[in-house]
Amino acid sequence: VWRVAAVPQKDKFQYTYFAHKINSFDTAPKNLLASDSRLRPDRYALEMGDLSKAGAEKS
Repeated sequence: VWRVAAVPQKDKFQYTYFAHKINSFDTAPKNLLASDSRLRPDRYALEMGDLSKAGAEKS
């Protein structure tokens, strides 16, 4: 009945294409709230795989 959605190649988080789309900054509304997590530099650094920068941004 259920099928596993395809995931992009070499995706270390194993997100589906849908998850990538809704988390993408490119698909975000133009007038984001300041509290929108897509604006957080630590989140973006973590997504790009830069763990040291992500940690530095949080502290």
